[in-house]
Amino acid sequence: MRLFLLFIFNLLLISGSFALTIEVPDDYASIQTAINAVNSFDTILVSPGIYNEHLNFNGKSIVLKSTDGAGVTTISGSQTHTPVINISTGEVKGTSIEGFTITGGDRSGVYINGAAVDIRENIFTGNYNSYNFSGGAIWLESSVGSKIERNIIHDNHANNYGGGIYIRDNSSSDTIAYNVFYDNTGTGEIFTSGSTSNIIVYNNTITGSRDGIHHLGHVSYFYNNLIFGNEGSGIYDRYGTATINYNCLYDNFIDINGNESTVIGTDNIMYLEGELRNYFQNDFTILPYSPCIDAGDPSPLYNDPDGSRNDIGALPYEEFSPAASLLSLGRVDSKDHIVSEPPHFCFHYFDSLNPMSAARIEVDTSFEFSGTPYWASGDILPIDTCFEYGGIPLQDSVTYYYRIQVSDGIAWSDWSVNFFRMNAKPT
Repeated sequence: MRLFLLFIFNLLLISGSFALTIEVPDDYASIQTAINAVNSFDTILVSPGIYNEHLNFNGKSIVLKSTDGAGVTTISGSQTHTPVINISTGEVKGTSIEGFTITGGDRSGVYINGAAVDIRENIFTGNYNSYNFSGGAIWLESSVGSKIERNIIHDNHANNYGGGIYIRDNSSSDTIAYNVFYDNTGTGEIFTSGSTSNIIVYNNTITGSRDGIHHLGHVSYFYNNLIFGNEGSGIYDRYGTATINYNCLYDNFIDINGNESTVIGTDNIMYLEGELRNYFQNDFTILPYSPCIDAGDPSPLYNDPDGSRNDIGALPYEEFSPAASLLSLGRVDSKDHIVSEPPHFCFHYFDSLNPMSAARIEVDTSFEFSGTPYWASGDILPIDTCFEYGGIPLQDSVTYYYRIQVSDGIAWSDWSVNFFRMNAKPT
């Protein structure tokens, strides 16, 4: 009996059931000191603060997690040709990075080579790769089964490929899902090189780069992505090896591009303008009447948290909150040219439960609405959903931003924002 109990004890020890949790800075002053002290399958919890260091996991498959999220916990690098976090010594599944702002990398924010890592709920910004000029935020090489989920990846830079994520050399079965990518520079917010395969990219929102997804690899899958406002292709599939289904694309130079083998798959939606809550302040939540609502893959595997069919993009529509959508202007040729003054601000009200009780409209020359507005309507009773401008005179050849907020008598919606330019009628 004693030998049997000893066997069980050793088995539990080997399996990691005695994994430890330590805290930074309570137990160790720096994150790297904590990594040096722990074993694989241990957890390091990091309290809020700015940690000016570069980390190397050194082959340890650990969980690195903040206690209070990316908004208050930053890992900031400063060294040339050095990633903020280096995971490249055979770390296995179970390794994860969760809840940090990662900035200041000069060989990507996170560099992964020959490891499997889960990267969740982080913010990547201000990273670069001056060593080999690809993979601004994240470099994935020879990675099998990594998951990159629910991150915000913006304003990272790659001279060559993958301003957001660069995937190369024998990487396979990696998943990129529910991330928001915007304003990363380089060819492709997501770039896959020729020897990658079975890369699964779904329910991401991707905007503001040269290409949204630039795919050179073998068979891969792109589903349920909202891709817009890119200077080149929304999706570029050079060799026609990707399955491209249920994506919303608009305002790209070319929505889907490649060669004669490229197949535009099932139920992709190409349209003229998106329905987003506040594009100017990087709030890409879709609004009522967006064609992306309930338009994703119908498989229950992709259902939204409320159980309904998948909404395309990283941020599903919140069905029961009031919202002003389909913002437009009365008596105009386009949103760029108001041909008669004053403008009329029109919108659609949506709430699945309650009627509109009031609306508010503001007009300013700053999309941040940081100064004294040209017009702040105050609460307007819901006689209609079109209201005439009532502020100080507007000036010719000036771009203005307007925002509309609605109430159902219980709560106010978030602001929905659009813009227009005062101009004489074009000749």
